[in-house]
Amino acid sequence: MFLIPLALIFGGYSAFSILLFFFPTILHKPARYKNNLFNHAIHTEKILRIPHRGGPRYTTENTIEAFKKVLPVSDMLEMDVCETKDGILVVHHDHDLERTCGVKGFIRDVNYKDLPPFKAEIELNFAPEGRTVKSNGESIPTLE
Repeated sequence: MFLIPLALIFGGYSAFSILLFFFPTILHKPARYKNNLFNHAIHTEKILRIPHRGGPRYTTENTIEAFKKVLPVSDMLEMDVCETKDGILVVHHDHDLERTCGVKGFIRDVNYKDLPPFKAEIELNFAPEGRTVKSNGESIPTLE
């Protein structure tokens, strides 16, 4: 006698859980943001191609050359921004200059005109086996 209501409860719970698994918007509608800039990207079935640091496996990370190279095959660009001592916004992943420029110090402590150029070879700290990428000695770009 006690098992029948228990079976109905668990059966109903299971059926409702399966229903919500396949139709989650029954209870909750997808979030919409006041700024419609990214709504199309958030609410899509498409997998977005957003190269991290502008595709650093092919050229120097976070540079104009890197962004130009990956832009035709990307849906968005991802970049990192730091501020120099004189208030200029630069596109650079690390807060310090050691890995990419070979100089100890932080971007926030250096004026833009005094930033060093990139090293000839930069280690990709996210790639296996210490992979490096060649640099053409360009300087750190501004956000402009």
